[in-house]
Amino acid sequence: MQDHSTVPYGYCHCGCGEKTNLSRQTVVKRGLKKGEPRRFLQGHVNLPSIKPDPSRGLCECGCGQRTPLAAQTKQARGNVKGYPLRFCYGHEARFVGTPVVTDTGFETPCHLWSGPLAKNGYARIKRDGKEIRLHRHYYEQAFGPIPPGYDVHHRCHQRACLNPNHLVIMLRDDHLALHRAELPGIQWRTHCKYGHEYTPENTFLDCGKYQKCVTCSRLRQQATRARKKAEKQG
Repeated sequence: MQDHSTVPYGYCHCGCGEKTNLSRQTVVKRGLKKGEPRRFLQGHVNLPSIKPDPSRGLCECGCGQRTPLAAQTKQARGNVKGYPLRFCYGHEARFVGTPVVTDTGFETPCHLWSGPLAKNGYARIKRDGKEIRLHRHYYEQAFGPIPPGYDVHHRCHQRACLNPNHLVIMLRDDHLALHRAELPGIQWRTHCKYGHEYTPENTFLDCGKYQKCVTCSRLRQQATRARKKAEKQG
């Protein structure tokens, strides 16, 4: 974060160089005074103190191309307005990370994936148009195929971990029961809002704790594919 004493009046204190809007009300806790410029633009309060090097600007997928400058700040994607993007457009899916040995306090170090993670925290990549769940892939490479009806459980509770010694296969209903026991405060439902029963075969956990209906998920995917097909034909 830039030294606040060097920031000109009316400019964002994160150091992005943009002017801030006038405050509509006084909020003492946030340092706002009605009619005066705000200290930060929306979303700039928690920006990293060390910004990307503008002279670098090479796509992190390894293609060697220079990336364009970010048109706006998006903290979740690591973009800062006026600084190079991490990836060229469409190249983020090409980025392949590597497992990094990290001590997380478990009995042995974890091998945490350094590449992009799915929203639920698991390591996934796309190859030839297909999504590969890496924790299952690494288990199969070490111990062989996973029998139908089995899930891969992280003993270390680190979803990005790919250490085969931290992975164990469990029957899907046993896996769900284990997660339910670990989260006793959650009220587990028996049916989704459309009436589909939450059986072990029809249930998956999003982010490790949210019940999701497999049937509803498949129906949504089918509807999306049909809509996109109709848009192309129309």
